[in-house]
Formats: sequence, structure tokens, C-alpha cells
Amino acid sequence: MNLQTARGGGPGAVLMYHRIVSRSGCWLAALCFLLGAADSRASSDVCDVCGGPFGEHIYLFQDKVTGEMKHVCGNCARLSTVCYVCGVPVKSGYKTLSDGRVICARDAANVVLDGDDGQRVFDEVETTLNRSLSRFMTFPEGDVAFGMTDRVNIQELFKFAGNDYTCPNVWGYYQPNRGEASPGTAHFIFVLSGLPRGAFRATCAHELTHAWVHENLSASRLARLSKDTHEGFCELIAYKLACAEGDEAAKRQILANQYTRGQINLFIAAQERYGFNDVVDWMKYGDDSQLYPDELERVRNVTMPRRAARVSTAPIVYPPAPPPPDHLVLKGIFWSANHPAASINGRLLGPGETARIRLASTNVLIRCVSVTETEAEILQVDSGAKQVLKFSQAQ
Repeated sequence: MNLQTARGGGPGAVLMYHRIVSRSGCWLAALCFLLGAADSRASSDVCDVCGGPFGEHIYLFQDKVTGEMKHVCGNCARLSTVCYVCGVPVKSGYKTLSDGRVICARDAANVVLDGDDGQRVFDEVETTLNRSLSRFMTFPEGDVAFGMTDRVNIQELFKFAGNDYTCPNVWGYYQPNRGEASPGTAHFIFVLSGLPRGAFRATCAHELTHAWVHENLSASRLARLSKDTHEGFCELIAYKLACAEGDEAAKRQILANQYTRGQINLFIAAQERYGFNDVVDWMKYGDDSQLYPDELERVRNVTMPRRAARVSTAPIVYPPAPPPPDHLVLKGIFWSANHPAASINGRLLGPGETARIRLASTNVLIRCVSVTETEAEILQVDSGAKQVLKFSQAQ
């Protein structure tokens, strides 16, 4: 899939009184707002960006966060610093990320930038999904390596994917572990830094669903399933999380996104008509490769596997979850020449990245110094001690 059409959206529409300006060169997109703009008037006598007078023309930018139209003067409309989150030009007080993205002061207060914060959000989403959907699904825990990345590196990850199926979501990246070099890690998940908290949570849910799909669908079913349908089901879980949390902005973003080519809407309709359990069964055992608008009833066309008769009726007793390790463990390496990452106690870190790692009774702040195909060198920030972690320590 073309990355430009994947989940995340594009810049807000730009309009100008008396004549239409399209910064992207697409006049057709700007014309969509022509009728609504014709009778618009500035809510004040000054520019919403700089507070100065408008001059001859007034430009309109739609705030993608609030949906409001911002009235902008000509000088500010030509600024190259446009907020990645809301799509409105910003002149001062903004934050510039390592990949060049700009975030205005208002939106910077609600985005996930810190790796430790991102890990907490990811863990919260994982726990929430397992609790709220426990009757239907169990999402993987313990063998998932999570990391955050910027826009440049996430595009490099897509290039590295090769022939393995990966999520084409420009906000997140999922890769199952296909090799034997990372025995303690079954799934690699990266999420883009600088996303609004609701979008970050939805992306975590989406990528965790990819992990569930790879653990619960047979190889033949996975190969038969349409990629749009695969993505649509992952969006369904993100949508259910947003509904449960009352996040209207995340819901609107999911429904407005067209990169599943309508499959998300069909999943929502099928769930409302037949129930979520039937949708999950269809994902695992369905006869069709995708859902069809005029034949939603086909979600009940499944071929269930034969199950052996149960010999014992004794209750199943699950062992308690093991405590976190009391030392640093290299659980796996996600190898890419441009963006390698080491899974250290379940946290994905690339060279130069820092994180606070939870141990049995405490935690330690570490910085990843280097990553090779077989080992990772780390620095314990507080003590200044360096340590080389190898796979022999993880096994």
C-alpha cells in the first residue's frame, strides 16, 4: 500500500477569501469547501496565529483536532512550520521533533513523546483489551517487544520488511518474529512518537491485534485473508477501545480513514447485526477472504475445526504470572542495517535511546550504546557501568 494513503491522514484544507489557495497544488480538494467559505467571516480582526492584522486576504485552515476554521494572515499562511497534529501554521512556542515534525504548544501537551510514557500507555492498552474482550480474545503478553520511533525510521522499517506481511499503518509497525535469533520475542511492535494520546492508544490496539491474528489464525486462513480485511479487523479493535473509553476524536479518525477500503465499516455493521463473537469466529474460520456490503450474513459462513472429545472435566488452573527478571535480559534483536533495535526486558531500544527498565524490586535507567546481530551494549546511566548483553544470557 502506498504510504500516503495509510492511516494518519494529511494536511488540513487551506482556503482564502477572494481566491482559493491549495498548498499541495490540488485545486479540487480546496473546492470542496468553497460554498462553506464564501460566507465566512473572521471571528476577530486579527490573525489566529500571530495576532496581527490580516492584510488584503484572509486564509482559512481547518484545525484537525477541533474541526474549527482558523483565520490566518498571508504571512502566517506561508509559514513552513505547520503543526503535524492540527495542520495549522505555527509561528512560535512550537516543539520540533527529531524527524523535523512540528507540534504546536497546545497539541504538544497531549502527545506521547517519552519512551517510558509510551511503554506505560502500551501496557495499559494491552491490559484493557485483555480485560474487556476476555470472553472472545486473549492478546499476547510477555513475548511482545515494544518500541517508539520517529517518522524517518518507521519508513525505513517498512522498507526492511521484505516479503513478510507488515501493517501498512504509517503510525505503527508490526512484524512477527520469523527467525531463531530472538527466542524470547514473538512479536515486534513500533509506534510513532508525537501522536495524540488517543491516536497513540488506538494504534497500540491496532498493532496488538496483528499479534493476535498471527497467533490465532492458521497459516492457510492468514494467506487467504484479504489484506484490507486484515487491517479492517485491527481497526475494529481500535474502534472498540475508543468506544469503551469515550474517545470521540479517535472514533472519528478511524471512521474517516479509507485505507481499509470500507472493511472497517463492514466489520462494525456485522458486529452490530450478528455480535462480536461471530465476527471473531469468522476471522479465524471464515469461508470468505473479505466481507461484502450486500452479503453481511456470510459472516456466519465458517468451517469450524474438529475438536477432540474432552476426557477430563477438571478445572483448568493457570500458573501465576512469573515475576519480572531481577537483571537485564536480551530477549531479541530486531535487525535492520539503518535502525537495529534490541529487546531488553521487553523494551525495544535502538542505539542512543534511553529507557527505564523495570526489574524485580527496582528499576534502572539504561542507554543503548550499540546493537549488532548477536548482542547489545548498554550503559547504566546512574552508575556509568557498561554491559554487553548476549543471547546466551537470555536462554
